[in-house]
Amino acid sequence: MSKSEFARAIGITRQNLHHHLKSGQAPPLGDVEAWTAFLAEQGRDATLPKKLREAIAKERLRLIKENVRKAKMENDAAHGELISFGAVKRFMHSVVGEFFFGELERLAHEFPATLKGQDEASIHVECRKQITQIKDKLSERIQAWMEKKEEA
Repeated sequence: MSKSEFARAIGITRQNLHHHLKSGQAPPLGDVEAWTAFLAEQGRDATLPKKLREAIAKERLRLIKENVRKAKMENDAAHGELISFGAVKRFMHSVVGEFFFGELERLAHEFPATLKGQDEASIHVECRKQITQIKDKLSERIQAWMEKKEEA
């Protein structure tokens, strides 16, 4: 294979191939894989084959996007806009698992005795009263948790 043919095969000009051969550091002619790696090491994107340039561009874009995502997360964390998943999980367990389900159990035990013999309007009033109490307690717990997280 001639130098011109090899240069075309690896996606560079004949002049560029000659330049690298003259440096004395280039791999042997005919070794496409070694030349691809060699050109990548030289760092001059314009000398690389088009497919390799595209792959490098995609990787650079991925790295840039990852750095932007990481910086955003760090900024959000610094401004108190991020919470760890563990903290959210513990909070949800506390609010839903313990408090809310606990309130439902309490109502299941109290309602039969307290509502026995009452008319529909009275039952409705008592249900509304209990719902308001649950909402208020829930709001208090959420507010206390948020204040605790703001202090941290």
